[in-house]
Amino acid sequence: MKKLLTIVGMLVVLTVLRTPNLQAGVTIEIGPKFGLNLASFAGKTDVDSADIYRSADAGYIVGALTGGMVAVHLNERWAVRTEVLYSMKGADWDASTTIGDTNYSEIVWTRLDYVEIPVLAQFSIPTAGRLKPYLFAGPAVAFNIATEWKIEDEGFVGGTKVYYFSKYTDDIPDVKDTQFEVVVGGGLNLGWGTTKVSIEGRYTAGLEKAREGADFRHSVFGITAGISFSVLQ
Repeated sequence: MKKLLTIVGMLVVLTVLRTPNLQAGVTIEIGPKFGLNLASFAGKTDVDSADIYRSADAGYIVGALTGGMVAVHLNERWAVRTEVLYSMKGADWDASTTIGDTNYSEIVWTRLDYVEIPVLAQFSIPTAGRLKPYLFAGPAVAFNIATEWKIEDEGFVGGTKVYYFSKYTDDIPDVKDTQFEVVVGGGLNLGWGTTKVSIEGRYTAGLEKAREGADFRHSVFGITAGISFSVLQ
């Protein structure tokens, strides 16, 4: 899969470089983006401190999604866009089980922060007026820069708490430094001359496990707003 993504990226670059429009002069846009992620894990969670909870399904957490982009417009419909984003991902979950007379419950919250670099093909849908819808898709690579993990376990017998365990760490073990992903989404551009305001939604799917030995991958919905400026026409 990593080799496939590398080949796709190379083909995109070669296509751009060999496009007649590029040689004659293209439109290049740059601009910031600001937004939020609704992040979770696809697959089963795992917690090393309590194997009995491994079957818990992950819930969602909210995190930041912000950065900047450069788009090379080959013509009125097609563009190649790359971004550099700070993306907060992760999940939370709770689970319970009974061992003997003791009822155990667990609450876990985990966050993994990445610098994410997508390379996207963008197709603008022709419309009359200033409002232009568009679709985009492509691969991404993400580099882990921080982790955070909170765990809280409790055990009850007949309503009486008999066990409590709490742990916090900013160093989750075995998290992979690099993630390969696929990004798909769409948005709307509203243009005034050389300036555009955009709002878009996206889904980012991890292609590999977030931790060594784990069964889960990142599954992230994002929404962003941005402004861009044409720097070459």
